[in-house]
Amino acid sequence: MIIYDLLTQPRLETLGNLKTYFDTGKWVCFNQWLQRFEQQSKWDAGKKLKARQYMRRFLMTKGPIQSFFVGHIDFVIEAVQIGKKEKPDLEELWKLMLEWLTDAQEGGATHIIFDSQNRLKFGIQPFFKNNLPLSLNIDGEERNGVYFKDLDEETKNQVINHDVWVSYAQKGNIEAIVDQLVAMNEGIPWTAHEKRSTRLSPVALSIFRTSDYHSVRKLNKKLNEDTPVFNGAAYSLEKKGDSLFVAEMAHFLRFGTKGTESSLDGMYDDSDTNLMKELSITNEMFLWVAKYLPLTLLDKHFTREMYRDIFIFTAMLIKATEKVHRSDEVLYNVKLRQIIQPASYLKKLVNAIQKKIQDPSNFSVKKDKDGNVILKDGKPVPYKSEPLPDSFALYHQGTKTIDFRGRERLFIGDFNKVVQDCVDEGIIQPQDARKMTKYEELGVKVKFSENPADRYVTSNIQSAKTSEIDHCKIPVKLGGTNDPDNLEYIPKGDNKQKGAA
Repeated sequence: MIIYDLLTQPRLETLGNLKTYFDTGKWVCFNQWLQRFEQQSKWDAGKKLKARQYMRRFLMTKGPIQSFFVGHIDFVIEAVQIGKKEKPDLEELWKLMLEWLTDAQEGGATHIIFDSQNRLKFGIQPFFKNNLPLSLNIDGEERNGVYFKDLDEETKNQVINHDVWVSYAQKGNIEAIVDQLVAMNEGIPWTAHEKRSTRLSPVALSIFRTSDYHSVRKLNKKLNEDTPVFNGAAYSLEKKGDSLFVAEMAHFLRFGTKGTESSLDGMYDDSDTNLMKELSITNEMFLWVAKYLPLTLLDKHFTREMYRDIFIFTAMLIKATEKVHRSDEVLYNVKLRQIIQPASYLKKLVNAIQKKIQDPSNFSVKKDKDGNVILKDGKPVPYKSEPLPDSFALYHQGTKTIDFRGRERLFIGDFNKVVQDCVDEGIIQPQDARKMTKYEELGVKVKFSENPADRYVTSNIQSAKTSEIDHCKIPVKLGGTNDPDNLEYIPKGDNKQKGAA
């Protein structure tokens, strides 16, 4: 006997009811985990051809032919609570899901839409709002450009009362809902990443949260509008391409490569301590780049692989993990906080990358029909569609391991020049002023005799126990160093007051 893990109950609803449920917020989407992202571009393409075709076929068919899949919010909450008991290691995930569901319920939501929100949002709702003209056969006459408002009352009622099948989830677990969602939508191909990103795992949660921070989403929107970074089916934002990019960089920190579909799937199933650290570093880097990357750099020439280079070479600079190649060849290894002018560093890095890619030595040269090299201003004209073997430009056309290693090898000299320039200009502080050597700390203790702010004279050791080292002249956040003249012991309370001032 088959043991069911999901029970649904079909029920006839009217099209008018569905429209009302969606408009009033009684039916809501939970696409962070239990739904694909909205496919607006496909529904809007070609003057909303897909939406118009769907609505015509829908209204020209008597009787329901395609069901909508929803679940009462109480059922979903109960299923999440069951998951919480069965997989306590995902406590943070369950907590976030329950908070979202509770907030939605308090806002008036009664059901979660598992499948069909695209049909509702881009087909049904626009037609009722007179934003989607259709071709319909009305009273035996084929009419084009028909809006809902153009229909007579009898036909309007016919549309409003059109039967729709709705499958209501009654019992089951969250993972069964995700599996059913994927199975129902195989006709509209899912990317491998769309499937893995619906998994209920700590990795899926961490990567989703990184891509969903306000600052990261804001940058990604800008990248999507002004650059080709999120071009292509796999990297489309509608296909969760932003979280795919995050996942690939986490894989890079873990293994030194972008990863394959199989290895990314494997990473999503892992949960070891090292991976959690790598995800934390990934999160820190994306938030840092989102905060400081100058938007003036973003144009049609700023490619996805240039964007990836920012993370690759910054990971080398901060020696993010042992799997990051050539970190030991960088002139300085620092923390992100030691890059005290991040925007300036990022601008220098991007400019250097673009200059390296555009260098004519990357390409073969144009020749005339007689085989003579074509010159311009006395210089050979590069044929930029033909990068030479083992060139920096060539390695930006691929994302295999050989391409990453080639980029790192060919750019390390240029990168070290960027780093040294940043150090010389005070953009990078090579010494971490928040971390002192024993020698530096001893030097401050020797210099210390008494703090004039102390009410009573005490010995060095006694005062040191109740005092802290302070960057007295130039604070760390303003570039203060561990030079002896910039350090002194002061009472802990005074130091905290300075920090709060």
